[in-house]
Amino acid sequence: RARSASLRLMGQRCCRLVAVLLALAAVNAALNPVADQKAIVTVGSQVRFTVLTDSVIRSEYVPPGASFTDQATLSVVNRLLPVPLFTKSFTGNVQTIETATLKLVYTNTGSFSQKNLQITIKGLSTTWNPSLEPTGNLLGTVRTLDTVDGATPLYCPSMNASVIADTHCTLGVISRDGWALIDDSEPATFDNGTWPWFTKVEANTQTCAIDNSLKIDCNPSSIGAQKQCEAMGCCYTPLTSGPAAGGTPWCYYPRSIVQKQDWYFFGHGHDYLQALQDFASISGPHPLIPRYIYGPQYSRWYAYNELDERLLVEQGFIEHKIPLDVLVLDMDWHTLWNHQTTYCNPSLNSWTGFTWNQELFPNPSRFLSWLHRKGIKVTLNNHPDAGIQCVEDSYDNMAKYWGIDPTTNTTVPYVIQDQHWSDGFMQLTLGPLQNSGVDYWWVDYQQGEDLKAPSINPTWWVNYVFTSAPSWWNTEEPVHLRPMLMARWGGLGNHRMAQVGFSGDTTTSWNSLAFQPYFTATASNVGGFLWSHDTGGFNGQPEAELYTRWVQWSTFSPTLRIHCNGKQGYYRDIWLYPYDYFTVMREAFQLRAALVPYIYSASYELFTSGVGLLRPLYYYWPEAEEAYKFVTEYMFGKSLLVSPVVSQGDANGLATMQLWIPTGTWHEWYTGETFVGPQTITRSFLLNEVPLYVSAGAAIPMNNLGVMSLTGSASVIPSALELHIFPGVSGTTVQSSLYEDDGVTTAYDATDSYAITYIDVKTGTSTMSVKVHYYEGKGFDSMPKARSYTLRLRGVWPAASVSLNTVSLIPYVSSLTGTANEWTYEGSTLTVVISIVREQPTTSDMTVDVSFSQSLQSSLLTTDFTRRLNVLQQCKEMFDEYWPACVTDDYPNLLVASQIGVNMTTTSAYNDLTRFSGLYSEAIGEVGQLLIDTNAKDACLALLNAA
Repeated sequence: RARSASLRLMGQRCCRLVAVLLALAAVNAALNPVADQKAIVTVGSQVRFTVLTDSVIRSEYVPPGASFTDQATLSVVNRLLPVPLFTKSFTGNVQTIETATLKLVYTNTGSFSQKNLQITIKGLSTTWNPSLEPTGNLLGTVRTLDTVDGATPLYCPSMNASVIADTHCTLGVISRDGWALIDDSEPATFDNGTWPWFTKVEANTQTCAIDNSLKIDCNPSSIGAQKQCEAMGCCYTPLTSGPAAGGTPWCYYPRSIVQKQDWYFFGHGHDYLQALQDFASISGPHPLIPRYIYGPQYSRWYAYNELDERLLVEQGFIEHKIPLDVLVLDMDWHTLWNHQTTYCNPSLNSWTGFTWNQELFPNPSRFLSWLHRKGIKVTLNNHPDAGIQCVEDSYDNMAKYWGIDPTTNTTVPYVIQDQHWSDGFMQLTLGPLQNSGVDYWWVDYQQGEDLKAPSINPTWWVNYVFTSAPSWWNTEEPVHLRPMLMARWGGLGNHRMAQVGFSGDTTTSWNSLAFQPYFTATASNVGGFLWSHDTGGFNGQPEAELYTRWVQWSTFSPTLRIHCNGKQGYYRDIWLYPYDYFTVMREAFQLRAALVPYIYSASYELFTSGVGLLRPLYYYWPEAEEAYKFVTEYMFGKSLLVSPVVSQGDANGLATMQLWIPTGTWHEWYTGETFVGPQTITRSFLLNEVPLYVSAGAAIPMNNLGVMSLTGSASVIPSALELHIFPGVSGTTVQSSLYEDDGVTTAYDATDSYAITYIDVKTGTSTMSVKVHYYEGKGFDSMPKARSYTLRLRGVWPAASVSLNTVSLIPYVSSLTGTANEWTYEGSTLTVVISIVREQPTTSDMTVDVSFSQSLQSSLLTTDFTRRLNVLQQCKEMFDEYWPACVTDDYPNLLVASQIGVNMTTTSAYNDLTRFSGLYSEAIGEVGQLLIDTNAKDACLALLNAA
């Protein structure tokens, strides 16, 4: 039997390893744009089909004499995939291709149209043709939410061409109709250089003979005139007179006049997860961003100096016990040259700057080193579009590099589309700032969306340059620092950039808050793009409830980053709000910091499978109508269901909302109440509660903040780990996982240096077993060799026995605390807390077995007991203010009930929970009889009845 169990275990490990290796193999193939010839079906010389997966077929048409595209494009970088099984036939001028899920029929009559091309999705019996509108598309995202108050359109076909060009509106790769189409017919393609760059069309008589309206400046400011222009591979046609000369560049990009069709058909039916995986396979994976990004971040547009920032960290965050991982410096870090008349050029643009403001930061390296010693990373705001002006420290070097005489004070133009210019910019202008300690950039891009080159929009390209520049990230080495950027969305393929999206200067309002969860989760449909929002909005001062709910939403978003327009006097420092709100917001910050191990593990799934951190419900329940209806509800990773409160509560602070509980058993995080889905519920939530549900049996890995510094905790690979676990369904075993790597380099991909720890939770009628497996993978240098653990088994009875690797643990003994492995029981949350302070090797399995005093299926455990204790205590505190109009003798049952959790013992738990319901009802009756202020009494009754 032992040998059989061992073989089963080995088999499970092998299956998991194979799954991981297959996923990584798909990821690592991400820059091979030439498809396997076995996947290609040609029809004559003008039509080519490529069967990329069972559910993805590429369809190309080119005019006579033109060639098909085999280069990587901005949207598609990999076509060399395992060839799926398919059949093909060509009969009577009709080409048929059939895979396991699709049937394509093309009549060879020229370019594609509804008359000659149809694709049937077998599982839905749906047939697509090019005339169909994508009305069932589940949408994607747009460039920004700047100035938006509430919702913004996401359905691209409803927009005109100029709006699409400005917003970079992108539809999702999934649809309720079962199909989606990527049109890559006019792509920019990449060359094969060590720093891949877009390829230019060869300049000749035909490609230079284009309408003036299509000419895109290839050499801003005409530095070097005709000689430089032609050396850059561009067209040179000076216009010296006439109306056409105005604003038309003399040096411009050649453009192809060949009209191609290049479509990628996604026909996955409602298998949305596979569609996302297939998209990542051809468009490239979402890379892992640095671990510290997932910790709390602080930002404010204000002219802080070094002392301000030090006091902010020490007296704001540290003194108030608020976690902080990233400090964001808005544009006042650089010299602005405002209100000055004695500088080198009277036409300077003060929004652009690359030189530290010495009046605010006299010694930048000293300041950044101080932050780094506290574990805090730094990003700087950047508006690069005005180029390098004569006031910059790097001006002389950059001017000479670009062929400008520095004595002329002529601004070095912003030519991000030119590789030579970009390399110099990253080395000569930004390089010294990197050397001073800047970790990454926030490109707050506001220079318009006119194309920088044919099919090259400025947002996409600046994101690419800032995350791929070899001189900044040392990308020529296999293992290097992970690129990182905060910037707006640039269009399809932008997910490949190592960035979080800056959603812009949003308006402070409940409407804006209400839209953000849906907007953020929906962006997962275009490669798992991660949005970062200004918590609290940019313009406006949120009142306490709105800001508290916004912070709570940000806790379960890709980033928790507070920011606002400090120039207008707005602030987001949570300690400046009333104490009751401050404590709730601090709890949210602390929960976010604690959840980083869970969040980072979910980000690994984004890298390997293309599934975003925020996952719309329809990913997992595609046939349930409710999964499409409850748009602000989403999965946060694979084990947490979240529906942030996004509307104002009533006068008593209660927010009432409808929720959909999906199939399965779910435990409410804040109250402990259990729900079995599918069902729709109406629920009221206190200010300190978020509608957060844990899948039964899941183990949520968390930081133990009690033994960590609260600054820089997100960067730390914890040697002390907490596991929060609610019981599973009796008779089940649920497996969760913890993914870890060094958090800052590309070693996870380049050398497979990572660790995956699987955690099995087995639930019986009155038992639970938690097995933490030894980690799989090569590991990494900073991986802890051993760990201490705190297991919090929530919503359970007191333990009858607890063992660690078959050795019994003793109940809590105060004299041994901190030195012995032990357990205790928290009656207020019905939690068995198992403290394993003696570190366990991460290269060995660890098993904790617990038997309980009563059945875990008892209905006494599935109520909102914890919430009721909270409400009773709130009422007690209200009534304390009315002494002597009312005294404690007036509500004895309320007092007894409010303390029943803290007084609960391992032997009294069953009786306490049995009588609690009666005490609670009697407490409601007592409150109704109180002869005090009606508002206070009504408020208490509302809370009691809601619970």
